[in-house]
Amino acid sequence: WEHVQSALDAGEGLLFITPHIGSYDLAGRYISQQLPFPLTAMYKPPKIKALDSVMQAGRVRGKGKTAPTNIQGVKQVIKALRSGEATIVLPDHAPSPEEGGDGVWVPFFGKYAYTMTLAGKLAQVKGVKALFFCGERLPNGKGFVLHIEPMRGELNGDKQHDAQIINENTEY
Repeated sequence: WEHVQSALDAGEGLLFITPHIGSYDLAGRYISQQLPFPLTAMYKPPKIKALDSVMQAGRVRGKGKTAPTNIQGVKQVIKALRSGEATIVLPDHAPSPEEGGDGVWVPFFGKYAYTMTLAGKLAQVKGVKALFFCGERLPNGKGFVLHIEPMRGELNGDKQHDAQIINENTEY
């Protein structure tokens, strides 16, 4: 948590990056409860519109907010980061170009994978600290451990480079 506190003390926006397998719903809920401001998480609205309210009810509680995976959602996330708030991005979701998404092919566990570029772009927003996190489920129902650490490697704004760095962090 010292990495989060350091960013809070510096007035930086927080970009939390985690893969879908990182127990992001539970870990993100815990993180949002600890922060003094809202945590905005991007999500893909369901194809069955009636399910959206169910999803929102589960995710928008306390200080939780959601932003759809489209250009409006990206603008919402950038606004939150510029305001010194926090957001969660799951880099293993690469929206199609029709959704306004952008991706590149980079290695991931020894195979090339189409990888989103949004997380790397968001890390370039002035005053933002990118942190990688993962909620590790403990065996035998003993709970979870939350791991939060700075990104291994520098995100520099180059799409290929940044996507590779994020994939490498996911592999760790």
